[in-house]
Amino acid sequence: MDAPIQCLFRRATRDTEIGGVAVPSGTIVQLMWGGANRDPAIFENSDGFDPARPNARRHVAFSFGPHVCVGNQLARGELRIGFNLLLRRMKNFRLLKEPEYFSHPFAYGVTALHVGFEHAA
Repeated sequence: MDAPIQCLFRRATRDTEIGGVAVPSGTIVQLMWGGANRDPAIFENSDGFDPARPNARRHVAFSFGPHVCVGNQLARGELRIGFNLLLRRMKNFRLLKEPEYFSHPFAYGVTALHVGFEHAA
């Protein structure tokens, strides 16, 4: 939902149009992944966390095409293993207070996540 890298820059290789705005060839464009992952035209309840979202794989946190993050499959595997271990050992996860974030024009991340849980049987 929240990409750690919020934006990247690309140079337009030909004249084009984005959202009704002309972009001449050679223009530097700032691509905002953070905004794209919360696009209400793509994601229902775009600001809500829903791991079962039917089109969750349409997020662009790892980019796509020739610029896709080479470590994306490793990151996905680490998350899958980590969540499976947590869910076997803990239950009834809940936020105890709102997360705290590191914010920078290019980077973003959680610095504190206060959660409560019970030990699984």
